[in-house]
Amino acid sequence: MGLLLAKCGVKLYGNVPPPDLVGIKAPQEQKNYFNLPDGESLAWELSSFDFQSPFPFDDSSFDLVTAFEVIEHISDDPRSVLREIKRVLKKEGYLYISTPNICSMEKILRLFNHAAPYDSKPYSQNFGHRHFMCHIYEYTPWELKDFLQSEGFEMLSMRTWNPYATDPNILRVCLLKVLFSISLFISGYCKAGLLAYIRRGHQIGMLSRKTL
Repeated sequence: MGLLLAKCGVKLYGNVPPPDLVGIKAPQEQKNYFNLPDGESLAWELSSFDFQSPFPFDDSSFDLVTAFEVIEHISDDPRSVLREIKRVLKKEGYLYISTPNICSMEKILRLFNHAAPYDSKPYSQNFGHRHFMCHIYEYTPWELKDFLQSEGFEMLSMRTWNPYATDPNILRVCLLKVLFSISLFISGYCKAGLLAYIRRGHQIGMLSRKTL
């Protein structure tokens, strides 16, 4: 996505954790450029700071903030992060968030298999506190929408999709939804049966706009 934005002429800024951030083990190499197959190189500016602390940018600095697979890693207060994003966005600036969907069909299957639904276990189950791979909290699409609206963001679009080879394919996911929905209707959970067809992809993509 960064490469596509850079090709459109957008000036990019990227966040990397500072080296002295306790508990974080970040990838060793941080590149501030994209090398294209034709030899062209597109640069972007890396800014080293803890994204769970105040951002080192002035108010109303950016037209767009993107958070690809970030919000599920916040171990402190995600509301304070959203407020910082809103602060640095210009009037009617945009925020795009992508994050795993905790109520996807893949996650439901994991629960039936007695497995934890998160893509990466939180805190010290697999990694140490604040390790960059930890998923502290995974959201449903509706919960994330309500969360953003509560902090003054207007929802523009929301979708889910299945990007991984382990996700149920088209035929399997259709059969799963039909059988799952029928069983819920038979059990008297009619509303839940209808919701089984709505936004069950593995990933959430959400575009919102800063309101006044």
